[in-house]
Amino acid sequence: MSANVAQHAIFEPGLYELAYYSEKTSPSEFSATKVRSLIDGFANALRNHLKAEIPTLLALQPYESEGIMKIFKECEAAGFNQPNNIALPLILGLSDSTFENGKYVFPAVPGFARYLVHYWYCRAHQGAWRFLPCDMWGMPRPLAFLELDMLG
Repeated sequence: MSANVAQHAIFEPGLYELAYYSEKTSPSEFSATKVRSLIDGFANALRNHLKAEIPTLLALQPYESEGIMKIFKECEAAGFNQPNNIALPLILGLSDSTFENGKYVFPAVPGFARYLVHYWYCRAHQGAWRFLPCDMWGMPRPLAFLELDMLG
């Protein structure tokens, strides 16, 4: 696991720089080219880290889950400590309900809640949610602008 932790030092500075730019740049000064450049600066390191982390997480399966569940609950609480118009679309839009044939539908929310998020909470940042890999019902969708990337 120490190798996975060490990988964070490679991509985290780029993530922080992107977050800073996103929060501090006014709409009139915003540059899509700059955002793309910032992401390109850490994308490969982040992708490699996420790929390497899968076997590490799977290797944790034999261990007691109480400590892992504690960490999960802390992360969950931090996520829900965000404004609803940010946290709820992110939680639903990053959850693939088709994974392993729908065996793990997360989060377990009543159907009307997904409609509420889609039609109410998504409004504030509606232009951003098109970049999420899934819709508010957990259904994967084509990644935005992927075709443009392939054309070079």
